[in-house]
Amino acid sequence: MSITREQYNLIQREYDRRRLRVRHDLEARIKKAEELIPALKEINGRIASASVSYAKLSLSKESVDFEELQVLNHALALEKESLLKANNLPADYLKPHYYCALCKDTGIAGSGYCRCFKQAVVELLYSQSFLRQRLREENFSTFCFDYYENIKNPLHPEQKTPYENIKEVVGRCQAYIKNFPYSCENILIYGKTGVGKTFLSNCIAKELLDQGNTVIYLSAPQLFEIIESHKFSKAQEEAKESAETKMRYILDCDLLIIDDLGTEFNNSFISSQLYYCINERFLRQKSTLISTNLSFEEIRKNYSDRIYSRLFHDYMPVKIYGDDIRIKKVLL
Repeated sequence: MSITREQYNLIQREYDRRRLRVRHDLEARIKKAEELIPALKEINGRIASASVSYAKLSLSKESVDFEELQVLNHALALEKESLLKANNLPADYLKPHYYCALCKDTGIAGSGYCRCFKQAVVELLYSQSFLRQRLREENFSTFCFDYYENIKNPLHPEQKTPYENIKEVVGRCQAYIKNFPYSCENILIYGKTGVGKTFLSNCIAKELLDQGNTVIYLSAPQLFEIIESHKFSKAQEEAKESAETKMRYILDCDLLIIDDLGTEFNNSFISSQLYYCINERFLRQKSTLISTNLSFEEIRKNYSDRIYSRLFHDYMPVKIYGDDIRIKKVLL
């Protein structure tokens, strides 16, 4: 995993807090349900009593029919479900509601670390705790099409309206999410300032995080700062190891989002490292999403032909156009 013991302990403490919250939440729901449906307390008591009885028999080395216990518990579980349904409570009301059902909030799934643990490492390494809060506010459920005009451009009547275009764009992005990660597709979202590129990137990030994928979200300047630190760090061994770990995650995470490409200070080193990053992820069949204010021609002018060729041929182009939404929000 290549994180320090202190970092590992920090993540484990969060898992401890999660399990404690899940347990307290379950205890509260059980108490509420038993107050609402007194018969549930009796059923829970019968389940506990039967389990204790069979455990005692097992310890006494007497012959135990565990299949009979399973049949009894199954019948009692069905009785509980029926009571919950009759009182308009969900079937899983009396079960733990884990943050991650895959690992049951242990951080371990199968023989290795769970996907949620890997994302916890990502959030710690890249200080991305802000991302969760942002994604609660910027996602497909809060996406507003009303900011896009549904009026034809008289100079280009053949062109879709901004509203028609964004509808199509969102549909394409949702198809991308549905096929993730099997298609290994990359996306280039481009358009002028304020048309919703970052918002759309956040929508995609949330859906993929909710599916259990590891997502790293970096602005272009942040990405190149990490790359530069990895290349030229003369710091202590621990800092070098941290830079190497960050770089490894950048190349291996399920989705890397590079926001605002073109806002970084560009030079030959930056250009070469950008190509290395996107090409290496392409070879590893890892998806990358890039958002930029630059057009394809500006990308060709500002970066190398190799970068232009990679983006042009291997990225799904998603153009967003319309009025500056930030200005609209101020005026409304």
